[in-house]
Amino acid sequence: MDANKRLELIRRNTVEIIGEDELKNLLKKNKKPIVYCGYEPSGNIHLGHFVTLSKLADFEKAGFKTKILLADVHAMLNRKGDEKQIKNEIQGWKKTIKTIGLKS
Repeated sequence: MDANKRLELIRRNTVEIIGEDELKNLLKKNKKPIVYCGYEPSGNIHLGHFVTLSKLADFEKAGFKTKILLADVHAMLNRKGDEKQIKNEIQGWKKTIKTIGLKS
């Protein structure tokens, strides 16, 4: 996929891209950039999460390596459940993320 198509995919459903010139230069290179997003698994994935997950899927289709960080320690520190509950939440998140189609 050429740089223009990749940029078009990344721009989809966005309002603003900060550093767009930098992004364009990055896309012209043959390297595989990395994009990431972190979540505190303190409940089921909902529609609000789907906004960022679908954007991560766009980045993945545009040739980026995607990383999804599930902040289990943060969930425990914020008293969102005990270790077993949070571990179960993470398993559910992983399953849903794979079902959405992300490779992360």
